[in-house]
Amino acid sequence: YDTQGVTLGEAASSGLVVIGSKVTCLPYFMQEDKFHTLAEPENYVQLADIVERFYGNPEEFLRVSKGMSDFIHRVLGIKNTVEKEIQLIQEKLDTIKCREERKGIMDIRKPILSILIPVYNTEKYIRRCMDSLLVPEVNDDIEVLVVSDGSKDDSVHIVKEYVERYPDTVVLVDKENGGHGSTINVGIEKARGKYFRVLDSDDWFNTTEFVKFVTRLKDEDADLVVCDYRKEHTYNSRSEYFEYKNLEDMKQYDLDQIDVGILAGEYFVMATSTYKTDVLRSSGLKLLEKTFYVDMQYNVVPITKVKTFTYYHLDIYRYFIGRKEQSMNMDNFVRNQEHHKKMIKWLIEYYTGISDQLSKNKREYIEIILTYTLNTHYSIYCEYDNDHARAYREIKDFDKYLMETNKKLYGRLNCMAYVRYNRKTKFRFVRINGKKWNTAMQMARRLKGR
Repeated sequence: YDTQGVTLGEAASSGLVVIGSKVTCLPYFMQEDKFHTLAEPENYVQLADIVERFYGNPEEFLRVSKGMSDFIHRVLGIKNTVEKEIQLIQEKLDTIKCREERKGIMDIRKPILSILIPVYNTEKYIRRCMDSLLVPEVNDDIEVLVVSDGSKDDSVHIVKEYVERYPDTVVLVDKENGGHGSTINVGIEKARGKYFRVLDSDDWFNTTEFVKFVTRLKDEDADLVVCDYRKEHTYNSRSEYFEYKNLEDMKQYDLDQIDVGILAGEYFVMATSTYKTDVLRSSGLKLLEKTFYVDMQYNVVPITKVKTFTYYHLDIYRYFIGRKEQSMNMDNFVRNQEHHKKMIKWLIEYYTGISDQLSKNKREYIEIILTYTLNTHYSIYCEYDNDHARAYREIKDFDKYLMETNKKLYGRLNCMAYVRYNRKTKFRFVRINGKKWNTAMQMARRLKGR
């Protein structure tokens, strides 16, 4: 009976005296301290002595038989086996039912704000990100959509801890890698909130300001809400604050009626923008996948459907800068120049195709964004790409493409002196060394006072 626990129990319950070895759980069920029917493992002499003891003492046999049987019936009877199993199954069913009911409540409850957190191998930063927005004051009013873009590190495991702690607030989507744009596409598709914003997983919110933001948002109905943000340059411990100085706190503006000059050449970026989810969907926004710099699509496309925006003078977003692998770094612009070219061409062709349908204000606003982006693109080749032969070929081809595709945007770039001078010289100096040429031009302009 040493290895047959069920058989042992059946034998004891039927009135037999079970003789065996002191292994596993036998001493407990056979009450060894009371009945002494177990020998040391593989000690046949002890086993023989126990058998002989009962063989010559029928009264002890009856006493031990009854004691073993009563104990087994008490411990392994129907109340502690079948009924216990039924109870455990019922508790499990109740738990499942509770979760389904809670999910039903979540489906009915429409949060005021959905926050998308794209995640890709950011296990070092994700806790700081999550902890900055999951606070009791707002948990009932927000939805946190965490979309893992095929993370290979421990990020998903960490997020699952938050799903367990905040099952009514945090939702995890774990999908195959498709790039930053793909995570935003999934977020917009799944969002249940009235408003939608993006928080990258290595960035975080100022919690105090975020609570104020959500409180205000409950009474808001503008198509777009704009806030301030701060760049945290960790490599030199510098904090850089960005605000829209000419806008009034909590004032709603009509984008088609305002003087665009009030923005002082600035525009609304992903870190400052909270759109109505319906506006994002109605704009047809579909970010390119496996492509960098898709935030420029996010800055341009939804604005075509924005009628009103409100400004909150709140310092919410903390934009983490300093890791070499971040894409907003000029070395990475050069390395990822094909991504930038793909994106800027997409934007030019998108705007060229839709500009006639837009108000004058929206055209001017979008052209401000595209001018900044084009300036960056020309800088890649005219200043930063050390492969001068490649830079020359690329910028010549792109400049011709821009002139043929959108002459107005082409003309706007002449406000940049280095673009204007390079065009006059047919970009010959880019082939030699564009950066030195630009430095010489800057010195010449200072000498001329221009």
